[in-house]
Amino acid sequence: MLSDILTVCYGKDHKRLGDGTTPCYGSGGIMRYVDAPLYSGESVLIPRKGSLNNVLYINEPFWTVDTMFYTHMTRPNVAKFVYFTVRDLDLAGMNVGSAVPSMTTAVLNALRRAGQSSPSRGLPRKRRGAVPSPRRRMSP
Repeated sequence: MLSDILTVCYGKDHKRLGDGTTPCYGSGGIMRYVDAPLYSGESVLIPRKGSLNNVLYINEPFWTVDTMFYTHMTRPNVAKFVYFTVRDLDLAGMNVGSAVPSMTTAVLNALRRAGQSSPSRGLPRKRRGAVPSPRRRMSP
C-alpha cells in the first residue's frame, strides 16, 4: 500500500503568509507565492477537493492550501514512482464528495503500490496523448 512508503499530509491556510518566492499550491495549481514553505522535501501533491486528477510532482520548497494534500516520503527514491502511479489512477472515479469532488487520506493510504485500489475503482486513466490502436481489418 502507498501508506507503506509515504505519509499523506494536509495543506494549511495561507492567508496569514506574506508575499514571497515560495509557490503556494491549491488543487488547480499555483495560487500565489508566499514568504515561507510548509514543506521542503521531494513530494507528490494530490488534490483533496476540486480537480482530483491534477496530481503534481514537486522537488522544491512549497506551501499547499487545504484543498491539496502533500506527501512525505518515508523511503528514499520513491517520489517519482508515487507520482506516476497516482497520476495514472482515475482519482475522480474515487470521489467521496457530493457537490464538490473530494478525496480522503483513507482512500489514498489504501491504494496499492501497483497502482490499483480494487478491481472496480482506481483503474488507470487513459494516458494523456495516447494514440488508440488501429483496429485490425478482419477478412471474411
